[in-house]
Amino acid sequence: MRSKLALLLAISVLAPAWARAGIELQAISWQTARWEKGKPGKPADIAALPARPIKGRLLAKLKLLNRGPKEVDGILLRYSVTPKIAPKDKKDLGTWVVPIVVEERRVPKVGANQIVDVPIDVTSAIDLNLKRVASEGYEASELKIDVMLVPRPGDDEKIQLVTSTLPVGQ
Repeated sequence: MRSKLALLLAISVLAPAWARAGIELQAISWQTARWEKGKPGKPADIAALPARPIKGRLLAKLKLLNRGPKEVDGILLRYSVTPKIAPKDKKDLGTWVVPIVVEERRVPKVGANQIVDVPIDVTSAIDLNLKRVASEGYEASELKIDVMLVPRPGDDEKIQLVTSTLPVGQ
């Protein structure tokens, strides 16, 4: 009886970690969504951010995979967006600077063996900060986003981090 109780206790403690073990951060792609008749339109993939201001939203689309046999809920992602800036007349001297955005995004649930695309809207922070950089005599040549899966108490897996860069003005 005691060994059954110990086994049940071990399973109840380890079950959340087993269910969580299936979550994988796959890749990030970049998209813009233009405003159409007062509403955001369907996002379109982009390979570079135009030098002129975009009319709409800039999104980083994270592909999240649950390889586990059970639904996982309450997923927390933490991300940062960092520009690479250089003087306007010397673009080849670009330097990655401190992040201009550090935020969190919650994903309510991901079903068993399911892929979910998680949109991360970075428009407002990018617009404001790129204008500020331009007024200081610099311009951004690239943007970088880093997204991590925030570990939960009891997780013994390594921290997952995925990164993507987007050229600006090409």
